[in-house]
Formats: sequence, C-alpha cells, structure tokens
Amino acid sequence: FLLHHMPVKTVLFLVGGLIENEQNSGSLDKSGGLAARTPLVAALFAIPALSLAGIPPFSGFVAKLAVVSAGVEQSSSAVVAAALVAGFLTVLSMNKIWMGVFWGERPDDVEPIPTAVGNRWLMRGSTALAVAATLAIAASAGALLDLSERAASDLMDPAVYIAEVLS
Repeated sequence: FLLHHMPVKTVLFLVGGLIENEQNSGSLDKSGGLAARTPLVAALFAIPALSLAGIPPFSGFVAKLAVVSAGVEQSSSAVVAAALVAGFLTVLSMNKIWMGVFWGERPDDVEPIPTAVGNRWLMRGSTALAVAATLAIAASAGALLDLSERAASDLMDPAVYIAEVLS
C-alpha cells in the first residue's frame, strides 16, 4: 500500500502546484474550467486521483485489494470496513475536486500566475514523469505485492534475520 500511496500523493501535490499556477489560487471556489484550457493538467490529475480512489487498473486498486484481503484473512471486519469507507470517501473527494476545478465555471477574475513558458513545461514534464512512475507501479503491482508479502513474512519471523546477524 505504501509503495503505491507515497508516489501517488506526491503526484497529486505536484498537480496541485500546476493547478495553482494556472488558476492563481488553490481554492476550489476560485477555480474552474481547467479541463478545456489545459487537458494535460486534467489528465495528470485524473490518473493519480483514480489510483488513490482504488479504481482498477491503477495501483491503488491492488493496494486496497491487498488491505481488504488481509482484513478478510484475519477476520478483521474493522480493517475491511475502514478500507472500504476510506475508498468511498476518496472517490467522493476526488470527484468534488474534478467537478470544481476541471469542469466547474471559471471565475472571471482568474489570471494565471506569470510563469516563463520553459518553467511551465518543466513543471508539467516533471509531473508527467512522476505520473509515469505511478503507472509503472501499477504495471508491476503483482511483483511488488509478492515482494511486500515476502518482506512482511520475513519480518514476522525474526529467526531469519537474527541468524544472518549472528553468522
């Protein structure tokens, strides 16, 4: 879950910077219409937002599925309920941002922050690279999940790493 969550949240913060640069504000009530003006920024938001919400085929789906599966295996209804409720609330919050910032009405008094064109494309390019990294995590989710489960299993058996230290 952490291998998915940290890069996805980082990308969303980077996209927040892009939005603030375009809208001259980070406030939802002072933003709107960004999808029509800058579809690239909309795509850079949509991919990590869908992943954070746990929508397949993005990495968040595998991460949430792993948490729910572990909760079911341990008969922990609290873990399962918390994961499902958190996923639902995340969908709602990402939808609110999407509808307000990207599809909402653009306020008349919004002027983009004057940024050099090169800097604007550098910001977008670095964010796109980070989004690509989250897609790579999604593509290798099965292998990362296996690796994480093996690491967790080894951590639960201290004899494995104590023997290594003593030898």
